[in-house]
Amino acid sequence: MEKQKKISISLRIPESIQKELVEEAERTGTSVSKVAIYRMQHHKSVLTPAVIAKIQNIVNIATDMTNANTEATKNLQERVNELWKFVK
Repeated sequence: MEKQKKISISLRIPESIQKELVEEAERTGTSVSKVAIYRMQHHKSVLTPAVIAKIQNIVNIATDMTNANTEATKNLQERVNELWKFVK
């Protein structure tokens, strides 16, 4: 992956969003800039890694509940695998 030149810009945002960015950065152990960049890159995609991970957890629970490795559970896992392809 090619390393891109980074630039600095001045951006005015609501205080509430700034607080969200800081809280998320602290919670995830990253910088506010990285959180903001991630949000800007994924603003059109509701399929973030966190969302798909939750879907995957639901599939795992459903599979455990059925206690079977049936065609239905394989089909369900294949569908989730297709969603993972949308995450960049």
